[in-house]
Amino acid sequence: MNDNDNNTTEQGTPRHLVFVYGSLLSGLGNHDQISDGELVGTGTIDGEYKMINLGAFPAVYRAAGGGPVVGEVYAVSDATLRRLDRLEGNGRFYTREQVAANVPTGTTATVWVYLINNNRHFADASRVDNNDWRTDRCVRS
Repeated sequence: MNDNDNNTTEQGTPRHLVFVYGSLLSGLGNHDQISDGELVGTGTIDGEYKMINLGAFPAVYRAAGGGPVVGEVYAVSDATLRRLDRLEGNGRFYTREQVAANVPTGTTATVWVYLINNNRHFADASRVDNNDWRTDRCVRS
């Protein structure tokens, strides 16, 4: 895995790889919050994760019996990462954590992802069976 805290652009600007899976996806409601970043491409985070539908957006948490999550990977600046922290309620609603992601180049990279802090509060939320918010939204539309 790569340490994305040490990644920089050619101009020397720090960049962070962020994995998004919900309303930040291209074409969805909060995409403008990350649109100044560079889309690396689609990817997955492997492991045991479950995605739940909270209405206008999903949440992901670690859970036995879960599976990989489908999303997009973006390279963002420090300022964009701070903006995402505010949007996601980092430390309150979601917690930003580093995980391994499969990226379009066929390699694995260390990315930031926002995981729900306490999924027990959402016991009645419906499960997104395929852990793919975009597909789930299209099926439900």
